[in-house]
Amino acid sequence: MAFLIPIIAALFAAGGLHLATDREERLALAAYPDYGSIINVEGVQTHVVDEGEGEPVVLIHGLGGTALVFRHGLYDPLRETNRVIVVDRPGHGLSERPPGMTGDPREQAAFLHETLRQLELPMKPVLVAQSWGGMVATAYAVMYPDEIRGLVLLAPYLTAGHRYFEPIFTLAQTPVVSNIALETIVVPISMPGREIFAERHFFPHPVPDDWIGETILLSQTPEGLRHSAADMLTVPRATRELAARYGEITVPVTVVVGLQDQIVDPLPTIALATRHGWNLIELPDDGHGLQVVNTDRVLEVIRQMLDDTVAASPSEKDIAGN
Repeated sequence: MAFLIPIIAALFAAGGLHLATDREERLALAAYPDYGSIINVEGVQTHVVDEGEGEPVVLIHGLGGTALVFRHGLYDPLRETNRVIVVDRPGHGLSERPPGMTGDPREQAAFLHETLRQLELPMKPVLVAQSWGGMVATAYAVMYPDEIRGLVLLAPYLTAGHRYFEPIFTLAQTPVVSNIALETIVVPISMPGREIFAERHFFPHPVPDDWIGETILLSQTPEGLRHSAADMLTVPRATRELAARYGEITVPVTVVVGLQDQIVDPLPTIALATRHGWNLIELPDDGHGLQVVNTDRVLEVIRQMLDDTVAASPSEKDIAGN
């Protein structure tokens, strides 16, 4: 009977970890504010925030993020002058992931395209993408070149190089143990890593209040981690194949990088932007979370893109009227 003791102990431990995971998931859902609405896109529940009036701006969040990341900085001032759309990417925040979606940024660009089609924007939008969302935005520009005005890429993840990789994703990506691990040990052991990641995200600046407690909490659930891990698995192939098509992008592109970035190495991004003749802005004293800590400068960049592209992007209604 003695051999049963470690088995029973392991079962109790697993049960306790599962309860802790379930508790974290419930807390994350409770902490997510009443923000936006749920619409049906291709049979999948999709969380969309759509507010303001004027020329449309679409904000695309990065890995392990949700629509909430833009409430720190960009969202409120932009919606005073523009129609602002933020979508939880498939499988993140309150959005479901379509069956069979691998997480490839091109799949996500196609899904975003259908989402925006349903929203019936009267004018072509400017896409503003942060971090991993940069791949979704560039894929969108390659796939739908006549349907956007321009790209603003903030600390974008456009190459396979990075300075910090969330170690917990490795466990979440392991096929044999991922389901069990995600429901038991992954979420509890990821808790200390949240603060470490947040500190690296905003280095050299302090982490904003409520960033961990509200903004990224829902991305740290089993499903959030599973889909973040799946997104990361697509990176090597996606970055290689997209890079071969960046020359096809015809709309204006502005890239903003923080030279203190501890998440995505800015040097390959700078080289890429230079090679393709994209407008490049280097912020020497900022890191990965530059849109939060240097909001005014980023707003200037977005509004400059809107000003520079307005004449080239009349609404479809205007075209029909002429």
